[in-house]
Amino acid sequence: LFRRHNPSGRIHLIDGEAAFAEIQRRQFARNFPSAPAPEFRTAFVTPPDRQGPGTIHLARDLPLAGRRVFFKIDVDGWELDVLRSAEERLAALDCRLVIETHSAALERDCADFLRRLGY
Repeated sequence: LFRRHNPSGRIHLIDGEAAFAEIQRRQFARNFPSAPAPEFRTAFVTPPDRQGPGTIHLARDLPLAGRRVFFKIDVDGWELDVLRSAEERLAALDCRLVIETHSAALERDCADFLRRLGY
């Protein structure tokens, strides 16, 4: 959906499983053969207090400054950690989000977090 409405927009796909990147590369190439390829990173997205080897901090490690950002988050229970990792960007940018949560409590916690940032 993002690519259809933003043909020149940049996509960053981050997953802890390296094999997932290859599957996604093939899917993007099939669906959007003339569009710029997404940037793939194999890492776990973590908040600042849980950084370590093999992790990425969205607010620090992605080139998002000065851009409108769309986040699609589906991380099987770690959604609040991903939001915490992007907190500075979420507070400073015009961001849009689609978040798949995996429990009613997690949905509530994510919504509360975003409300505190002005969403």
